[in-house]
Amino acid sequence: MDIIPKIFQTKTPDVAATPEQQLEIQDKETYQQYGFRMAGVSQGNPTAFQPHLHSIFEGLKKKQAANENKQADLRKLFELEKNKLITQKETAGNELDRIETEINKVEDDIKQKEGKLNGLAQERYTRNQKAWIQLIISTIILVPFTIYFFIFYSSVAYSAFFKNFTADANLDELLTAAILDSKALPAAYEAGLGSLLFVLLMPMIFLAFGFVLNRFENETGLAKYIKIPFIIIVAFVFDFLLAYEICEKIYNIHSLTTLEQLPPYSVSAAVQDPKLWIIICLGFVSYLIWGFVFNYFVQAIDKLDLNSVLKSQLEKDIKELKNKLQAEKDKADKLHNKITALKAQICDIDIKIQSRVTYDLNEIKLELNNFLTGWLNYLSACQTTLSATYLDAVKIIFKDFMNNLKEDKTPNIAIS
Repeated sequence: MDIIPKIFQTKTPDVAATPEQQLEIQDKETYQQYGFRMAGVSQGNPTAFQPHLHSIFEGLKKKQAANENKQADLRKLFELEKNKLITQKETAGNELDRIETEINKVEDDIKQKEGKLNGLAQERYTRNQKAWIQLIISTIILVPFTIYFFIFYSSVAYSAFFKNFTADANLDELLTAAILDSKALPAAYEAGLGSLLFVLLMPMIFLAFGFVLNRFENETGLAKYIKIPFIIIVAFVFDFLLAYEICEKIYNIHSLTTLEQLPPYSVSAAVQDPKLWIIICLGFVSYLIWGFVFNYFVQAIDKLDLNSVLKSQLEKDIKELKNKLQAEKDKADKLHNKITALKAQICDIDIKIQSRVTYDLNEIKLELNNFLTGWLNYLSACQTTLSATYLDAVKIIFKDFMNNLKEDKTPNIAIS
């Protein structure tokens, strides 16, 4: 066969050798060469491939079993693996002891706090003096602020949307009349019920902004840091638009009473207009202050009953402890499973150490792969349609054979 590469040609068996001996691997012949030669004998037929795999597997096992040095080395591997697993088991056991101690401690803390909680249920109302003082101070600030809020925004709403400014007053008087107009509500009533409701609604909108701001401040999580800036920006834009409308009306009145030719009012002009920022400071800044004071007011009410404060804190602590307890129990369960698995592996290794013969499957698999390579090289060298079909069949047979070899969790070592 000229197509066979010389590298795979092997020494011709002695004439005296029997046909059975010629089918066995020869001295100094590699398993890759042996695979190539046996494929040539059977013309690469897959039906002859699997018996060779069984023969090689059993032959290598016998060879390893007869090698006392090899057997001693394999048992040393078992001992090393066993010591490694024992160390892992001891480490897991120590960690389990620590976790079980922590579980007992957390359970004791839960029982203690639940006892205190049950005791508080029998307690009478006890006023929190600090919260009472906070409530009085925040109420003193909040009530006049709310009245101012109502007057300011009702005046601003009326001035921005309904009021007709006249040129019979100077600019400062026009600004004062726009933001603190005592006749805003009667004038809005005269303009119609819709105008009155709109003017009354405007302070309520900003009070609602303040209430929502308080709710967001009491939330937990990252979402609050998005919601709070958002509501502040919305309130600021709303305030800016109201101030712009008023300042534009005042600017237009001023343009009618001056000989100077003034350009139309614009956003850039508004940004440089001190009157606009005065309105925003009197409104928007006051709104922020009102929101913070309202937050203190609500907190004072929540904390007014000292027993209620302690009860809420105990309930929060108990919830956190129960979550921690569950997490520790989950860790303990995982460690129990790990220790059980390690004990099973150690038991398996003890059985292997006490057995008569051990085998290195890695070494056997390597030679089987070499035999496969030689067989495939023969089929590739043939370059026929049938050899291509044989290639796929041989690969499937080899894969099934390797999958059926005894599985072992230790370094691919089997016992007999």
